[in-house]
Amino acid sequence: MLAECLARAGTDPDLARRAATSEAREALAEDTRRAYANGIFGVPTFVCNDELFFGNDRLDMLAWRLGSGGLAQRNPPTSRSAVGPNEFHAGTS
Repeated sequence: MLAECLARAGTDPDLARRAATSEAREALAEDTRRAYANGIFGVPTFVCNDELFFGNDRLDMLAWRLGSGGLAQRNPPTSRSAVGPNEFHAGTS
């Protein structure tokens, strides 16, 4: 059923099978251990310059932090990825 939904959405229907493999489960367990060791305790959690932002209600604070130099400290703005005071860019530069 999930594979059919993925195919209808234009995504690889084999994704469901691969997600259920022991390798995928082990990778998820390792990622979860690393996240917990770094203070991440729930979803969604974002980290900006070692500052945690937890929950959808904190996205405005994250956007403010990114706009106040959080992102600029790591990736100087370019014409393609400039960050304004009320938005953030989560893509790659």
